[in-house]
Amino acid sequence: MTRSELMSRIKSKNTGPERRLWRALRKAGLYYRRHARVGVWRTYTCDALARLTKSLDNVVSWPQPRQIAVFVHGCFWHGHAGCYRTPRTNVRFWEDKVRNNTRRDRRAAAAAKNDRHIVVTLWECEDDARWARKIQSAVRKAGA
Repeated sequence: MTRSELMSRIKSKNTGPERRLWRALRKAGLYYRRHARVGVWRTYTCDALARLTKSLDNVVSWPQPRQIAVFVHGCFWHGHAGCYRTPRTNVRFWEDKVRNNTRRDRRAAAAAKNDRHIVVTLWECEDDARWARKIQSAVRKAGA
């Protein structure tokens, strides 16, 4: 199987880490929207968010003063420090790819913060307990 064929099989939505998050949110009794499209969902009227081409991975919402934007990042695709290793072939392509992904991640997080969302970033290498602590902390902040 060629690299192109392998890469075409990698999903960008409904990934294993995202499904893991959804199960945890359901278990905690929290409501959420998956892949909330920027500019389509009424909450996202901020100009900065409208300029983004990426949808938010997950938005946790309930009758609280603020909402939580949850980003689930794969360590390879988003260049997680300590986990990411550049492939040996086509090095320039992968460095540019990961650099652009991290730039887009920063823009998306900044735009969500500007729209008064609490931003939580979860990495696929983190265990469920750490994810739960991060989300519980965000829920406490949102309720304040």
